[in-house]
Parts: sequence; structure tokens; C-alpha cells
Amino acid sequence: GGGWMGRGKGKASEVPLPPQLASSEARRDPSLPYLFDAAAQPTPEEACGHCANQALVPDPEDNSSMLKEVSVMSCCGACQYEGRHCASMAAPGAMAAHLQEFRSDFDFDFDAFSPAELFARIRGRTLWLLGDSQTWHWYYAFECFLRRFAVDLVRRGPTQDLKLYLELSLVHHPVVVPPTCLELQGDTRVCAVRVDGGTAMAQHTLPVLRQLRGRKLRRDLAVANFGLHFRAGSKGGPYLANLQALANYTRDHGADGPLLIWRTTSVQHFGTPKGQFDPKELGKQCRPLDAFYKGDPVAVAGGPYNVLAADVVAQARWPVLNTFNATVPLWDVHKTGECTHWCSPSAYHVWVFLFNALLRDEGIGNQVPPDQTFPTI
Repeated sequence: GGGWMGRGKGKASEVPLPPQLASSEARRDPSLPYLFDAAAQPTPEEACGHCANQALVPDPEDNSSMLKEVSVMSCCGACQYEGRHCASMAAPGAMAAHLQEFRSDFDFDFDAFSPAELFARIRGRTLWLLGDSQTWHWYYAFECFLRRFAVDLVRRGPTQDLKLYLELSLVHHPVVVPPTCLELQGDTRVCAVRVDGGTAMAQHTLPVLRQLRGRKLRRDLAVANFGLHFRAGSKGGPYLANLQALANYTRDHGADGPLLIWRTTSVQHFGTPKGQFDPKELGKQCRPLDAFYKGDPVAVAGGPYNVLAADVVAQARWPVLNTFNATVPLWDVHKTGECTHWCSPSAYHVWVFLFNALLRDEGIGNQVPPDQTFPTI
């Protein structure tokens, strides 16, 4: 147990497969990679009945530190994606066709990718996902993929220290988004902290994590991204200032941890020349990013945000997780009514695969022998 912000204890060997997964895992479709097998992912009835779907969050209507208890997610269980399932939001077979494309054009071996491999690379660490709503939905993909290693599939805040917990609850609009973690075996966690800019990361989030984790933070990993809440004008303006603030922080405090990885800002598929958001395009059909396929230099280099960020990111020497190129083809699996967020399982799950590949290729996290094999599910 441990209460609404607590963490359970226990050795990994004492943690059985969470019982909520028994019926869903029996539906495993071996023709699909486990990462994308929606049939094997628990239904709301299977996933949501075991814990209260509530958390304590700061009350934005109250200037004091008062808390109120609210429903913060559609379900406290894994694989629910706030209801954004591809089965109800994308054309039948759309993601299956993309999986074939990934195998042939990108040489992505999704079939051999086991949650045991990713877990081996992060075991004993906390993986912090820092960013906007795209990062938040990426967290759901991690949570779902690693569900077999969960202690009890109950989300918890990252700390029992109320002051620090409140300081990690920075985004209050349109809803309060408190930090959340899924505890895995072996003193391992995946945590999401909603924070929409680099200045806030440097001035609030990362200093709080230093207080929270102390020396353990040196073993932790963090993936940061922001961009879509800024206007990507030719000069960059506030966006570049936020990037530089984060770069300055890691320059001055990088030895304290966590090891920071930069995730490229993700592609959008609105009916605009570069695919970027335009409120006039909301509710219209998403479109392929023609500029990319026609060789437009900005599109090929990752779009306006990533072109602007390139110099600062290079100077900061952050490892870079490129999620832009691989999700350019996924124009037809977005959330219904807009062209920024995706349904699941789709793009965010591709990013989980790419994250594991980055850890492997860059030697980040726990060292796993290259010839070690992991059981596929």
C-alpha cells in the first residue's frame, strides 16, 4: 500500500503477474507484435475495477495549498488511453498496414521486441517522462507495454511529500494534471510529469526531482520534450529561450542527474503546408505530410520546431530520440477530430520501440549483453 501518494514495497521475486491481466493475456493474437496487440490489452472492466479512479490535486480555484479529490484519468488501469483506442478512431487495418510498412521500409523488428528487454534496461531506475500532452499519452504506452512487470497496476504519485508533489503539479488548464507513476518490480518506476516548457523544467521540475530523489537521481533517466505549445516562428523566440534554459540547467547540474534525453517534437498532419496546427483545420480530415515526401528541406529535417532546436540540442550534447521521421506515415491514425494526438496503440508505441533502440545503441541505462535473448510474448 502506501496511500494516495505512496509506493509499495517488496522484492521483485515476490511480485506475481497482476491478476487483472489473466483474462486479457489469454486473448493474445500471435499474428501481431505484443506492443500492438490490442486484443491482449485489458478492457475497462478488467483494468479499472481494482482501484479508486481518483487522486488529490491542487485546487486551481483556491490560492492556498488546499487539495481536492478529483477524477484525473478515465481509468487507473493500464492500456485505457483515456478512451482513445484505434479500434474506434481509425479505419480497420490502418495500423496493421503501417506495421508492414515499418518492417519493410524502416526494418523495425517489432515482433522480437519484448517488454523484458526494456525492463532489463531500466530496472532499478525511475524513467521520468517530462513534457506536454504528447508525452503524457506516451506514458500510457510505456505503462501498457510494461504491465506484466507492474507491482499492482495502481498508479501513484512520485512522492509522499505533499509540498514536492504540489510543486510537480504545474499544469492546471484545462484540467489539473498531477504527476503519476506506475511502480514496477525491482525498485523501478515509469513516471510522467506534465510540464509544457523548458524554463519550467529548469526552474521547478528538475530541482524538485533533485530534492525528491537525492543521489538516486544520478541513476534515473529522463526524456524531455516541449514545442507544440509554442509558435515556431522564424526566430524561435520564447521556444529557443525555453530550450536554452533547459540546456543551461543540464550544463550546471547534469552530474546530479537524471541523464536527460531530448525527444524531437512530433509531426502533425493538419491540412497546412507543414502539417502544423491551424484552428481552422480542427474537425477536418488529417492529411499526409506532402512536404516531407516532396523533399522540402525543413520537413525532411524534422519540421520547424526541430530545425529551430537543432543547434541548442547539439550544444547541450543530449542524446536525441528522433520520433519525427518514423511517425510521418501515421497521418490516418490520429485521435478523432484533430491531427496532433494519435489513437492507441499506434505512434506512441512506436516511440517506445525507438526509445529501447536508443538505450541499446547509445549504451544508456543498464548494460544488457548484445547476445542476450528475451522471451517474446
